[in-house]
Amino acid sequence: MEPLDQITNLIEKLNTIDDCMFLSPNKYGYRYLKDHCCPDIESLCNETLITPDAHPNYEIINIINSKDGRGFHVGPGEVDSFGWLSGIITYPDKIRKIVFG
Repeated sequence: MEPLDQITNLIEKLNTIDDCMFLSPNKYGYRYLKDHCCPDIESLCNETLITPDAHPNYEIINIINSKDGRGFHVGPGEVDSFGWLSGIITYPDKIRKIVFG
């Protein structure tokens, strides 16, 4: 699948997640997706945003972080000296987030 098709598919799926699938806001006001409530979307995030050799797929991440991502943003979650341990997709509202990886 072409990168733009992968991005379109991922964003369409992200937009189908019902608001009730997100936890109540934490002390910083962020709402994270409930653990394991959307395994198909978690898998899609991993398949789309992580390369087969377990690195961030910067080609796709850079496109999502541009205007083509329709306001979504992808960045690192936890990191160590080797790089990303997890990633976070932030919704356009800057409040809802999905952890992947």
